[in-house]
Amino acid sequence: MLIKTTQKADRILSNIKKIDKANSASLKEKTKIYVFPYHNGREKGWQLINDNKAVTFSEYRKTDQIVVYCGSTIDFENAIPSEEIYSAKTFFAHDEYNKAANFCMKYLFS
Repeated sequence: MLIKTTQKADRILSNIKKIDKANSASLKEKTKIYVFPYHNGREKGWQLINDNKAVTFSEYRKTDQIVVYCGSTIDFENAIPSEEIYSAKTFFAHDEYNKAANFCMKYLFS
């Protein structure tokens, strides 16, 4: 099944790749980021996993804001956040791609 992501999610992922590329080689050897598609109704985006941490981001279903869900990998089933994680979502303005990307990376490497 082909899942079409939103342009917002793709721009955030592009920014995350740039941030990751700028990381030192020693950091890259210790950590890897795995990327998976995310689809939950009208929310279509990406999930990133690092060790036991996961972030999922997309355009929010009710607005044009960016939404990010953060938790451990057990808080997500097929990239779908649990009710607890869904309730603790973080929003960014519709054009805050860099801010959302930095937030995701900070969470994954904290």
